Order: sequence, then C-alpha cells, then structure tokens
Amino acid sequence: MLLRCRQQVLSVRGFASAAKMTPPSHQQRIYKSAYPPIPATPVTTWQLVQQAAKIFADAPALICGISHKHVTYREFEDTVLQVATSLSERGVAKGDASLYLLHNAKFVVTHDSVENAATDAAKSESIPTDRIFSVGSSPSGIQSFRHGVRLSFWNLAVNALQWQTIDKFTSPALAMLPYNHIYGT
Repeated sequence: MLLRCRQQVLSVRGFASAAKMTPPSHQQRIYKSAYPPIPATPVTTWQLVQQAAKIFADAPALICGISHKHVTYREFEDTVLQVATSLSERGVAKGDASLYLLHNAKFVVTHDSVENAATDAAKSESIPTDRIFSVGSSPSGIQSFRHGVRLSFWNLAVNALQWQTIDKFTSPALAMLPYNHIYGT
C-alpha cells in the first residue's frame, strides 16, 4: 500500500518509520567547526599593517596580475601612513565616512545629500553635469526595508584570522572581493 506524505510516496512501512521520527532540537541543528576557537583580540587596521610590515618587510604584499609588479609590506606600510596622514591633515577623523574614486570616472553616483558638492566638484574638473546621478535613501526589496549588508573592519579581521587556521600565509593568495556585495556597500 502506498501513501502520499509531504510530496513523497512512501510505503506503509516507510510511513510508519517516518512517523516515529522527531524533529531535531535547535542544539542538534548547530554545526560545530572542526577547528579550535580563535581568540579574537580587538586590533586596528593600522596595527595589522604594522605587524605585517615587521614580520614580512620585504615580502610582496600586493602583486599586480597583469604587470607582475609588486609592493612589499614595508612599502605598503609607508603608503598607508602617507594616506592616513594626508586624510588627517584634511580633517578626516575616526568614524568619518570616506570614499575613494578612481580617476577619470565616466559617471558619478551620489546620495542626494551631497548632490551640490558633487556637482561643484564635477564642474571644477570639467566633468559634464549630466553624468551625475543622485540617489535618495529609499528602501529596497519586497518588504520595504534595506537589504544592504554592513561590513566592518572587524568582520574582515576575524575572517583573516579564521583563514589563518587553514593557511599560514606562507605563499601568495588570491583574494577577490565582489564590489556589488558586502565588500562594496
């Protein structure tokens, strides 16, 4: 005899054994890692850059896949210090939102709260103002709430610590960040 149960066809014997099953508890649904817990000590980006420069000073930190040029950890530390100093001298402080744009941008997309500043900047660089698009803070998605993912430095630092349990960073690694997902919001 066959019975239809939850879109499956079961024999009476199969149906009887399925009826005896109990749903797993929430504790049974938690998947445990095979790796030991990672002690995550709060650290800043700058501290990690300094630590890497001290340990791997002359090793390549960044390698261009096209030109094969590289930047050592020491050079990277120097560049980070120069950029941080320049931003600080211009009034950028901890917690301020900042943005880096590539030169020769074909279009500028900005929030409507900075539309005037973007327009003025575009005019000063001879960028046609018809290429500036302003977007408001309207919600997205079918439920009318934001679906963006917020990413913090701490997310990235802990992810690097997790990866380090598998790979001790003794050889180059390719890290790809999707611009339109969590790393680009």
